[in-house]
Amino acid sequence: MALSPILVGMSQIINPDALFWVFSSASIFSYFALLKTDERKFIRLTALFLGASLLSKYTANILFPLFILMFFSDLVINFSAIKDKQGVKEYILKQLKYFLIITLASVAIFSLFMPAVFIKIKYLYRGTIGSPALESIFSIIIAFLGILLSDALLLKSRVIETMAKFFSKNKQIIFKITAFVLLGFFIFILINPYLKNPIVPLSDVKEEAFIDKDLIFPMLADYNPILKLITKVAIEIQPFLFSLTPIIIMAILFLWGKMLFGKLEQYQLPVFIITFFTLLYFVATLFSGVLANPRYSIILYPLYAFLAAVGIYEFSNLTKIKKILFQRNNIWMFLIIIIFSGIFSLWKIKPFYLNYESFLLPKKYVVTDAWGYGEYEAAQYLNSLPNPEK
Repeated sequence: MALSPILVGMSQIINPDALFWVFSSASIFSYFALLKTDERKFIRLTALFLGASLLSKYTANILFPLFILMFFSDLVINFSAIKDKQGVKEYILKQLKYFLIITLASVAIFSLFMPAVFIKIKYLYRGTIGSPALESIFSIIIAFLGILLSDALLLKSRVIETMAKFFSKNKQIIFKITAFVLLGFFIFILINPYLKNPIVPLSDVKEEAFIDKDLIFPMLADYNPILKLITKVAIEIQPFLFSLTPIIIMAILFLWGKMLFGKLEQYQLPVFIITFFTLLYFVATLFSGVLANPRYSIILYPLYAFLAAVGIYEFSNLTKIKKILFQRNNIWMFLIIIIFSGIFSLWKIKPFYLNYESFLLPKKYVVTDAWGYGEYEAAQYLNSLPNPEK
C-alpha cells in the first residue's frame, strides 16, 4: 500500500478521496478482523473508521451492504465450524447485533463531526441512507436484514442454514467462477491494446462515452447486448488495471489462476470478498452512469495490495519456490525485490504519482488525465495578483 503510486498521488491532493481510501480500507480490514477473532475491540474500530469514512465521502455508504455480504459469506465459507461452535441462529443474531451497533455508532460519529445534521435532518439523510451510493438499494438491504431476523426468530434460521449449507458445499465452484470472470477480464484487457484493432476502445473513450449525460459508448452500437455489456465492464475496469503496478498484477493473476485451476485453502473470506466486490463495484459504476477512473476506484487499491500479498504468499509456498526461498534463506532477497519494484515505480513517475500507468499499457494510449495537479500552484498565482478576491 505504501508504495502504490496511485495511493501516494491521491494523498498529495486536498480531496475527500485522500481520506476516504485510508478510512474505508481500515474499516474493511477491521471488520475482517472482527469476523475472524470475534473480539469486541474490532466493533469499536470498525465503527470509528466507518464514521470517518462517511465524513470523508458519501461513497462510503457502500460499506454497509459490503459488511452484510461479508458476514453472510463468512457463514457460507466457515459453515461447519460456525454450526458446530455456536449454531447458525446464534451466529446470525450476533452478527445482526454487531451490524446494528456499528451502524448506529458510525452514524453518531458522522453526526458529531457534521453538526449541521442537528439543524437540518436532510444532511443526515443525504450523508447516509439518502446518499447516491445507497438510496437505490436501501429498501433491498432492509428487506434482506428483515428476512434474516424473521428467519432467526421464527424459524430458528432454518432457511438461511439451508442456503448456507448448499453454498458451502459448492464454495470452491463459486471461487472458481468468480476467479474465472475477473481473470478473464484482466487478461483480455491486458492483451487488448496489442491487437491490431482493439476490441475495447482505448482512444477518446472519456470524450465519446457520454451522450446527453448518458453512458452510451456509441462505438459499441453494433455489438450484441451481451458482448456490449462485457465490453462496457471492461472499459470500466481498464483504467484501474493499468494503474496497478506490474508486480501487483502478476501476483493477483497468479492467485486467481490458483483459485481457478487449484484449490483456495487459506484467506478464503478476504480473497473471495475482494474479488467478488471488484466485479460488483465496476458493474455498479456502469449502471450508475459513471465512467470509472483511478480516483473513483480508490477504495480498491489498498484491497488489491492485500490481495497481491496473498498471491505472493501462495506463490512462495509452491514446493520449488519454497525450497529456494526458505532452505537457502533467500526470503529477504525476495522481499527486497518486491520493495524496490515499488520504489522504482514511484521514482519513474515522480512527482506526478496519480498519473501512474503501468508499462504494460503501450505508450500511445492514456487511460487517465492530469486531474488534481496544478491547483495549489494556480491558487498561489491568483493570490499573488492585486485584489485577488476579485
